[in-house]
Amino acid sequence: MTRDHLGGIVRIGLGVGVSVWLGIILLRPRLLGRPDFLVDLTVVGVVAAVTIAAGIVLGHRRGIAWVFMVLIALAGIGFRLGLHPPEFSDVLDVTEAAVARWLAGGNPYGIGYAVTIPPGSPFPYGPVALLWYAPFGSATQSVELATGIAILMVLVLRGRPVGAAAYALSPLVAAAAVDGSNDTSAGLFLLVALLALGRFRLVGGVLLALAAGFKLFAAAWLLPAVAIGGWRVLGGFGLGSAVAWGPAALAWGVAPIIDSFRRALHIQPDPAYSLAALVEAISGRRVSREVFLQVRLIAGAGTAVAVFVLMRIRRVDLTIGGLAIFVVTLYSGYWASHTYLVMAAPVVCWELDRWLGTSRWTVRWPLSPLRRLADRLGALRVGPVVEA
Repeated sequence: MTRDHLGGIVRIGLGVGVSVWLGIILLRPRLLGRPDFLVDLTVVGVVAAVTIAAGIVLGHRRGIAWVFMVLIALAGIGFRLGLHPPEFSDVLDVTEAAVARWLAGGNPYGIGYAVTIPPGSPFPYGPVALLWYAPFGSATQSVELATGIAILMVLVLRGRPVGAAAYALSPLVAAAAVDGSNDTSAGLFLLVALLALGRFRLVGGVLLALAAGFKLFAAAWLLPAVAIGGWRVLGGFGLGSAVAWGPAALAWGVAPIIDSFRRALHIQPDPAYSLAALVEAISGRRVSREVFLQVRLIAGAGTAVAVFVLMRIRRVDLTIGGLAIFVVTLYSGYWASHTYLVMAAPVVCWELDRWLGTSRWTVRWPLSPLRRLADRLGALRVGPVVEA
């Protein structure tokens, strides 16, 4: 084994191991209080990650690394089909209720739904989400599962080992496909939009607006995209926003839509996965919801401005810039969910091998149609190219 091979094994192993370990901790943070179990879990994760890394690197020389990618795909699919998440979300329940109300001729916005926990949660998502789930009736969970498997298969076919394995084996990402949340589909919309930005800035801006019309969090990538792509991205986003929100605003009014988003900020009684939850845990005192809603607004806006200015001065990855705004805005407030991170997972996994320097271990498929497809996927870049 050469030093080059050993370096590849270490980088791929670390990338896969850390990704899976973080997924476990974010899904079950109470494990941090059980060091004995956590050590055992870490050992198992290290062994699995090193096995995958060694298979990819050593198999690369002999042309059989693709076998390990197939195993990663099968493991990821089996993981999702057999997983029983520790917690379930009511997002798809409220979405089905909102779709039913819309199809019956009612306004899905501005009201609370009894199917949620606690009862009375609104539908705080865009009209694109209504269109996405409407054809499937009560099978919305199957949509999320199918979407998660589709994203996994694209990452596997692309042949980048760390990104594919991280998406396949992260418990947080896998659980989101079966726990009743909509972040897996939101991640697909975001990934498609950012990849489109790499080829057509106007079209990418339109698709980014549609992603925000599914789940508003996608707007975190707007300013970084505009900083690189200029007015065509902004114009596309404006056009896409008119398409995504215009008919709903005309049919149901702007006020009920805004009211649903406002209600969503006040429905959860206790802070969780947020700066407010951290402050409350450290101080032992009850924190003010209104104060941390303001903190979230200020922190998110400040981060967005800082990222925009920085990206205008020097080259910064679009993924990282948007991710910074996304994380600070969502987690500096009163309440958040660990599952929100799954929305960014496809884009992060698309870029992981480039960041870690493991793209050179890209797997070559044995059949020419698969190789051509992998080459086309490999040529897709996240975000517009920086102009000289």
